[in-house]
Amino acid sequence: MIRALFLLLVSFVVSHCLFAQAQNPAHKILYLMEFREDSTSNNTKEELTELLISNETSLFRSCYLAQRDTMRYHPDAGLTEPTFPISGNYHRIVKNSQAQSIAYYQQLNVVNGELYRYTESMEDLNWELLPDTMSIGSLKCQKAKINYGNRKWEAWFCPDIAISDGPYKFCNLPGLIVQVADTTDSWSFSLVGIHEIPPFDFDLRYLNQSVEMDKLDFYKHRKEFMANAVDRMLAAGVISFPDPATEVKMRKKSEEGIKQRNNPIELYPQP
Repeated sequence: MIRALFLLLVSFVVSHCLFAQAQNPAHKILYLMEFREDSTSNNTKEELTELLISNETSLFRSCYLAQRDTMRYHPDAGLTEPTFPISGNYHRIVKNSQAQSIAYYQQLNVVNGELYRYTESMEDLNWELLPDTMSIGSLKCQKAKINYGNRKWEAWFCPDIAISDGPYKFCNLPGLIVQVADTTDSWSFSLVGIHEIPPFDFDLRYLNQSVEMDKLDFYKHRKEFMANAVDRMLAAGVISFPDPATEVKMRKKSEEGIKQRNNPIELYPQP
């Protein structure tokens, strides 16, 4: 269904965007994210994500998280329950083209946990433009490739859409990213649609209380957080065990879950 919608939308998106660019609108761009959490399994998950762009700033997050943010920070919007499935991807990515910065935010404990962030430079995205071209729907796209996060990525971007942005952290190409995937087919993003919205200023005050870390320190902290999940919940009184056998069973289940989530989007060494 989502793929059919994609083919329908790209049939008019070029002329629609070219007309509007002169009026400098903001955009809400939807991407379908497909991923394999376990590199030893062929099971694939999918999730709808959104990229909001206004002026020189963009915000990328899952549509589920977007609705969570709306409910929490804009209660006057009238949204009482998320309509998208619960997401396991609790990160937000804010790009600023003027500062050439990419800020990654993630809350490890989604229930009243601290929000962490690290910042990278857009200049670290060293794309190689290739001569290959391909039509995706009605969009004429050009190929590019990059090594990022210890993965090799291939992207198709549309030079006719002068939006130098895309899903996740990907940006800095001379056109909107339509598709991007790593060469192992573990992670991919495909354009679903583009919607024009009135220009606005981002209200990102809820991200100001985040704890800043070095990127590799964040990965180390996240690994330790996952490894100690059971002990942490015990200490907080969130869970308890009626007997030692149940505790052993729960700890084993937690360890198996961690082993199955062995294929993150970025493969950085984790001490």
